[in-house]
Amino acid sequence: MLARINDTIQMELNREVEKEFIDFSSEEDELHKLFQHLKYYFPSFEAPTVITITSEVDYKNKVLAADEFLFISLDTYLGKNHEFYLGIQNYLKKNFERNQILPDVAAEYAKKYIPQPESKTFLAHMLYYGKVLYLKDILLPQTPDAAKIGYTEEELLWARENEEQIWKYFVERQILFNSDTELYSRFLYPAPFSKFYLELDNESPAMLGQLIGWEIIKQYMDREKVNLQEMLATDAETIFTKANYKPRR
Repeated sequence: MLARINDTIQMELNREVEKEFIDFSSEEDELHKLFQHLKYYFPSFEAPTVITITSEVDYKNKVLAADEFLFISLDTYLGKNHEFYLGIQNYLKKNFERNQILPDVAAEYAKKYIPQPESKTFLAHMLYYGKVLYLKDILLPQTPDAAKIGYTEEELLWARENEEQIWKYFVERQILFNSDTELYSRFLYPAPFSKFYLELDNESPAMLGQLIGWEIIKQYMDREKVNLQEMLATDAETIFTKANYKPRR
Protein backbone atom coordinates (compact mmCIF):
# COMPACT_ATOMS: atom_id res chain seq x y z
CA MET A 1 0.00 0.00 0.00
CA LEU A 2 2.80 2.43 0.93
CA ALA A 3 4.56 1.60 -2.31
CA ARG A 4 1.42 2.52 -4.23
CA ILE A 5 0.97 5.82 -2.34
CA ASN A 6 4.56 6.73 -3.04
CA ASP A 7 4.34 5.68 -6.65
CA THR A 8 5.20 8.70 -8.80
CA ILE A 9 2.37 8.16 -11.28
CA GLN A 10 -0.17 7.77 -8.51
CA MET A 11 1.03 10.95 -6.84
CA GLU A 12 0.83 12.78 -10.16
CA LEU A 13 -2.70 11.49 -10.72
CA ASN A 14 -3.75 12.67 -7.28
CA ARG A 15 -2.19 16.07 -7.88
CA GLU A 16 -3.95 16.55 -11.23
CA VAL A 17 -7.29 15.44 -9.81
CA GLU A 18 -6.96 17.85 -6.89
CA LYS A 19 -6.13 20.65 -9.32
CA GLU A 20 -9.11 19.96 -11.62
CA PHE A 21 -11.60 19.20 -8.86
CA ILE A 22 -10.62 21.80 -6.30
CA ASP A 23 -14.38 22.44 -6.01
CA PHE A 24 -16.76 19.50 -6.50
CA SER A 25 -19.82 21.28 -5.06
CA SER A 26 -21.70 21.74 -8.35
CA GLU A 27 -21.43 18.00 -9.08
CA GLU A 28 -22.56 17.25 -5.53
CA ASP A 29 -25.65 19.42 -6.04
CA GLU A 30 -26.42 17.75 -9.37
CA LEU A 31 -25.93 14.28 -7.90
CA HIS A 32 -28.33 15.18 -5.09
CA LYS A 33 -30.97 16.19 -7.68
CA LEU A 34 -30.33 12.98 -9.64
CA PHE A 35 -30.84 10.91 -6.48
CA GLN A 36 -34.08 12.77 -5.77
CA HIS A 37 -35.36 11.91 -9.25
CA LEU A 38 -34.35 8.27 -8.78
CA LYS A 39 -36.19 8.14 -5.43
CA TYR A 40 -39.30 9.65 -7.00
CA TYR A 41 -39.48 7.17 -9.89
CA PHE A 42 -38.06 4.17 -8.00
CA PRO A 43 -39.21 4.45 -4.36
CA SER A 44 -36.95 1.60 -3.21
CA PHE A 45 -33.88 3.62 -4.22
CA GLU A 46 -31.65 4.76 -1.37
CA ALA A 47 -29.12 7.52 -2.00
CA PRO A 48 -25.58 6.12 -1.80
CA THR A 49 -22.49 7.51 -0.15
CA VAL A 50 -20.47 9.09 -2.96
CA ILE A 51 -16.76 8.24 -2.92
CA THR A 52 -14.40 9.91 -5.40
CA ILE A 53 -11.28 7.93 -6.26
CA THR A 54 -8.39 7.68 -8.70
CA SER A 55 -8.19 4.44 -10.64
CA GLU A 56 -5.08 4.67 -12.83
CA VAL A 57 -7.39 5.88 -15.62
CA ASP A 58 -9.53 2.72 -15.62
CA TYR A 59 -11.88 4.14 -18.25
CA LYS A 60 -13.91 0.92 -18.47
CA ASN A 61 -15.05 1.55 -14.88
CA LYS A 62 -15.40 5.31 -14.69
CA VAL A 63 -18.41 4.97 -12.38
CA LEU A 64 -19.40 2.01 -10.19
CA ALA A 65 -22.61 1.76 -8.15
CA ALA A 66 -22.28 -0.87 -5.43
CA ASP A 67 -25.08 -1.20 -2.86
CA GLU A 68 -24.66 1.78 -0.51
CA PHE A 69 -21.75 3.36 -2.36
CA LEU A 70 -21.17 5.20 -5.62
CA PHE A 71 -17.54 5.31 -6.78
CA ILE A 72 -16.49 7.98 -9.28
CA SER A 73 -12.99 7.79 -10.80
CA LEU A 74 -12.11 11.44 -11.13
CA ASP A 75 -8.92 10.69 -13.06
CA THR A 76 -11.12 9.67 -16.01
CA TYR A 77 -12.67 13.17 -16.20
CA LEU A 78 -9.66 15.49 -16.50
CA GLY A 79 -10.46 16.70 -20.04
CA LYS A 80 -9.93 14.95 -23.36
CA ASN A 81 -6.61 16.72 -24.05
CA HIS A 82 -4.96 15.82 -20.76
CA GLU A 83 -1.47 14.36 -21.08
CA PHE A 84 -2.46 11.30 -19.03
CA TYR A 85 -4.66 10.21 -21.94
CA LEU A 86 -1.96 10.12 -24.62
CA GLY A 87 -2.28 6.88 -26.54
CA ILE A 88 -5.98 6.43 -25.74
CA GLN A 89 -8.18 6.55 -28.83
CA ASN A 90 -9.97 9.84 -29.50
CA TYR A 91 -13.45 8.30 -29.57
CA LEU A 92 -12.94 7.18 -25.96
CA LYS A 93 -11.22 10.21 -24.49
CA LYS A 94 -13.65 12.72 -26.01
CA ASN A 95 -15.90 11.75 -23.07
CA PHE A 96 -13.21 12.06 -20.41
CA GLU A 97 -14.76 15.43 -19.63
CA ARG A 98 -16.20 16.73 -16.40
CA ASN A 99 -19.65 17.18 -17.95
CA GLN A 100 -19.86 13.40 -18.48
CA ILE A 101 -19.90 12.54 -14.77
CA LEU A 102 -23.67 12.94 -14.40
CA PRO A 103 -24.61 11.08 -17.62
CA ASP A 104 -22.26 8.23 -16.63
CA VAL A 105 -23.80 8.00 -13.16
CA ALA A 106 -27.32 8.05 -14.62
CA ALA A 107 -26.38 5.27 -17.07
CA GLU A 108 -24.97 3.17 -14.23
CA TYR A 109 -28.24 3.37 -12.30
CA ALA A 110 -30.33 2.88 -15.45
CA LYS A 111 -28.75 -0.57 -15.82
CA LYS A 112 -30.19 -1.48 -12.43
CA TYR A 113 -33.76 -0.60 -13.39
CA ILE A 114 -33.97 -1.61 -17.06
CA PRO A 115 -34.30 -5.34 -17.77
CA GLN A 116 -31.65 -6.72 -20.10
CA PRO A 117 -33.16 -7.73 -23.46
CA GLU A 118 -34.17 -11.38 -23.62
CA SER A 119 -33.98 -11.44 -27.41
CA LYS A 120 -30.72 -11.17 -29.36
CA THR A 121 -32.31 -9.15 -32.14
CA PHE A 122 -30.78 -5.82 -33.03
CA LEU A 123 -34.16 -4.20 -32.33
CA ALA A 124 -34.26 -5.52 -28.77
CA HIS A 125 -30.79 -4.18 -28.00
CA MET A 126 -31.41 -0.92 -29.82
CA LEU A 127 -34.50 -0.29 -27.69
CA TYR A 128 -32.66 -1.28 -24.51
CA TYR A 129 -30.26 1.61 -25.14
CA GLY A 130 -33.21 3.77 -26.14
CA LYS A 131 -34.70 3.12 -22.69
CA VAL A 132 -31.39 4.05 -21.03
CA LEU A 133 -31.30 7.35 -22.92
CA TYR A 134 -34.97 8.08 -22.22
CA LEU A 135 -34.33 7.47 -18.52
CA LYS A 136 -31.48 10.00 -18.75
CA ASP A 137 -34.04 12.48 -20.15
CA ILE A 138 -36.10 11.97 -17.00
CA LEU A 139 -33.22 11.93 -14.51
CA LEU A 140 -31.13 14.73 -16.06
CA PRO A 141 -33.61 17.29 -17.41
CA GLN A 142 -30.97 20.05 -17.58
CA THR A 143 -28.33 17.98 -19.39
CA PRO A 144 -27.94 18.58 -23.16
CA ASP A 145 -28.92 15.66 -25.41
CA ALA A 146 -25.39 15.44 -26.85
CA ALA A 147 -23.91 14.85 -23.40
CA LYS A 148 -26.54 12.18 -22.62
CA ILE A 149 -25.40 10.03 -25.54
CA GLY A 150 -21.74 11.08 -25.39
CA TYR A 151 -21.73 12.96 -28.70
CA THR A 152 -20.30 16.32 -29.63
CA GLU A 153 -22.95 18.82 -30.73
CA GLU A 154 -21.69 18.33 -34.32
CA GLU A 155 -22.15 14.57 -34.10
CA LEU A 156 -25.67 14.93 -32.76
CA LEU A 157 -26.53 17.39 -35.55
CA TRP A 158 -25.18 14.96 -38.19
CA ALA A 159 -27.18 12.07 -36.69
CA ARG A 160 -30.42 14.04 -36.61
CA GLU A 161 -29.97 15.44 -40.11
CA ASN A 162 -29.41 11.90 -41.42
CA GLU A 163 -32.00 10.11 -39.27
CA GLU A 164 -34.21 9.22 -42.23
CA GLN A 165 -31.28 7.73 -44.19
CA ILE A 166 -30.05 5.73 -41.19
CA TRP A 167 -33.52 4.29 -40.68
CA LYS A 168 -33.86 3.50 -44.37
CA TYR A 169 -30.56 1.58 -44.22
CA PHE A 170 -31.73 -0.47 -41.21
CA VAL A 171 -35.04 -1.31 -42.87
CA GLU A 172 -33.76 -2.06 -46.39
CA ARG A 173 -31.03 -4.37 -45.10
CA GLN A 174 -33.45 -6.11 -42.73
CA ILE A 175 -31.25 -5.34 -39.74
CA LEU A 176 -33.97 -4.85 -37.11
CA PHE A 177 -34.82 -8.50 -36.51
CA ASN A 178 -31.34 -9.81 -37.29
CA SER A 179 -29.61 -11.57 -34.36
CA ASP A 180 -26.05 -11.17 -35.65
CA THR A 181 -24.19 -9.76 -32.63
CA GLU A 182 -21.69 -8.03 -34.93
CA LEU A 183 -24.41 -5.42 -35.45
CA TYR A 184 -23.99 -4.31 -31.83
CA SER A 185 -20.39 -3.25 -32.40
CA ARG A 186 -21.31 -1.66 -35.74
CA PHE A 187 -24.18 0.49 -34.46
CA LEU A 188 -24.58 0.33 -30.67
CA TYR A 189 -21.19 0.38 -28.96
CA PRO A 190 -18.63 3.21 -28.66
CA ALA A 191 -16.33 3.24 -31.70
CA PRO A 192 -14.65 5.75 -34.02
CA PHE A 193 -17.76 5.71 -36.26
CA SER A 194 -20.76 3.61 -37.25
CA LYS A 195 -20.05 0.90 -39.82
CA PHE A 196 -22.45 1.08 -42.75
CA TYR A 197 -19.58 -0.03 -45.02
CA LEU A 198 -20.28 3.03 -47.14
CA GLU A 199 -18.37 6.21 -47.94
CA LEU A 200 -20.25 8.11 -45.23
CA ASP A 201 -18.77 5.92 -42.45
CA ASN A 202 -15.97 8.37 -41.61
CA GLU A 203 -18.50 11.21 -41.27
CA SER A 204 -20.84 9.29 -39.00
CA PRO A 205 -20.72 9.12 -35.21
CA ALA A 206 -20.85 5.72 -33.50
CA MET A 207 -23.91 4.36 -31.67
CA LEU A 208 -26.46 5.49 -34.25
CA GLY A 209 -28.60 2.50 -33.28
CA GLN A 210 -28.81 3.94 -29.76
CA LEU A 211 -29.99 7.26 -31.17
CA ILE A 212 -32.72 5.59 -33.27
CA GLY A 213 -33.77 3.51 -30.24
CA TRP A 214 -34.06 6.72 -28.20
CA GLU A 215 -36.30 8.32 -30.84
CA ILE A 216 -38.52 5.23 -31.01
CA ILE A 217 -38.96 5.23 -27.22
CA LYS A 218 -39.83 8.94 -27.24
CA GLN A 219 -42.45 8.43 -29.95
CA TYR A 220 -43.87 5.42 -28.09
CA MET A 221 -44.20 7.46 -24.88
CA ASP A 222 -45.86 10.32 -26.76
CA ARG A 223 -48.41 7.93 -28.28
CA GLU A 224 -49.16 5.52 -25.46
CA LYS A 225 -49.09 7.77 -22.37
CA VAL A 226 -47.93 4.86 -20.18
CA ASN A 227 -45.90 5.44 -17.02
CA LEU A 228 -42.16 5.00 -16.87
CA GLN A 229 -42.17 1.62 -15.13
CA GLU A 230 -44.64 0.18 -17.63
CA MET A 231 -42.50 1.30 -20.54
CA LEU A 232 -39.29 -0.10 -19.01
CA ALA A 233 -40.98 -3.49 -18.57
CA THR A 234 -42.48 -3.59 -22.09
CA ASP A 235 -40.77 -5.79 -24.69
CA ALA A 236 -39.13 -4.31 -27.76
CA GLU A 237 -41.53 -5.67 -30.37
CA THR A 238 -44.58 -4.25 -28.57
CA ILE A 239 -42.91 -0.85 -28.25
CA PHE A 240 -41.81 -0.90 -31.88
CA THR A 241 -45.28 -1.84 -33.15
CA LYS A 242 -47.11 0.74 -31.07
CA ALA A 243 -44.60 3.57 -31.55
CA ASN A 244 -45.22 3.64 -35.31
CA TYR A 245 -41.86 5.37 -35.50
CA LYS A 246 -41.31 8.02 -38.17
CA PRO A 247 -37.79 9.44 -38.55
CA ARG A 248 -37.40 13.19 -38.72
CA ARG A 249 -36.84 14.39 -42.28
